Amino acid sequence: MKNVVFEFFSTGIGTVRAIYSNFSPDEDNLIVTDAELPEREDIPGMNAYLRIVLDTGELYYDYVAHETLDKKVSDLQQENAELRQAIIELTMMMRCHNNQ
Repeated sequence: MKNVVFEFFSTGIGTVRAIYSNFSPDEDNLIVTDAELPEREDIPGMNAYLRIVLDTGELYYDYVAHETLDKKVSDLQQENAELRQAIIELTMMMRCHNNQ
């Protein structure tokens, strides 16, 4: 038996915070399960998060891509371009409103 402490991740899924075998900690988010701990794969460029299916107690790894510096820069450049466009549109709206 495993006592799995989790944090809610999404509907019906939790992120495992701790697994206790010999005792039950005083935790609100606790599931007791007989599920085997899955083997963690080492996938380059991916972070592994141990998750639990809340209805069944099944444990599995969720692999999520690292956010690279290039990706962050690209996202910020896109956001910056969108904000500049919004400023241009607001400026034009204000000019049209003031000319009336």
